[in-house]
Amino acid sequence: MAVENNELYKVGLAHAEALEKLGVDLYPAEPFRRTHLAKDLITNFDHLKGQVVRIAGRIVAFRDHGNLVFADIEDESGSIQTGNTKKELGDSFPLFREHYWPGDFIGTVGELTKTRRGEISVLANTNTMLAKA
Repeated sequence: MAVENNELYKVGLAHAEALEKLGVDLYPAEPFRRTHLAKDLITNFDHLKGQVVRIAGRIVAFRDHGNLVFADIEDESGSIQTGNTKKELGDSFPLFREHYWPGDFIGTVGELTKTRRGEISVLANTNTMLAKA
C-alpha cells in the first residue's frame, strides 16, 4: 500500500497543513535551547522544584482531560510528563490540543512541579514545534 493511501498519513498531513495555515513553522531553523534532560529533572527534582526548565523531545503519549492535556516527552535519557493547561497556554492551548500528536518533536518551557498524584511534571507555559511527524 502506498503511503498516500494510509489513513494515518492523511490525518497527519491535515494537521500539518492546519498548523502551517496558523503560522506555525513545522521545522524551525532556530535551535531550541534545552536546559535539562528528562532524567536530570527526575533525579534532581528536590533541588529543581519550582524552577523554569526547558526540555525537548518526542511526544510518546498524549492524554486529553478537557482543559488539561498531559504529554509524555521522551529524550535520550528517558521521559517526563508535561502538563498543558488552558490557563497556562492561553490562546495556544487549542492549537496544542488539536494539532500536536505522538511522534512530533517539541520543545517545552515551564515550571518543574508534581501533580496531585505525585507525578513529576513540567507545567508548560510554551510549546514549540521542532519537527512535525
